Amino acid sequence: APGPPASDALLARAKQALEQGDFPEARRQFVMAVALARDEGRLPVASTFGLAHVLYAQSYNREAAIVLERLAADAQMKGDADTEARALLD
Repeated sequence: APGPPASDALLARAKQALEQGDFPEARRQFVMAVALARDEGRLPVASTFGLAHVLYAQSYNREAAIVLERLAADAQMKGDADTEARALLD
């Protein structure tokens, strides 16, 4: 049986960096997790919300909005109305 997707390992590292207060590293790991999840054909929900959280904490509000808008668009294309709504609300 195949193991967990590679993007999950990056997501775990991003969360760990965030817990340690290392925002630059958390941001890097979240960015990579988002990209890899997309490459895997997955909707990068957790990694995108994590990235938006880090961006917002660093006062990159416009960038946070952009990543959430992209997630909403991706969710709409995949028919995931719940994720689309959540991304638009955040």
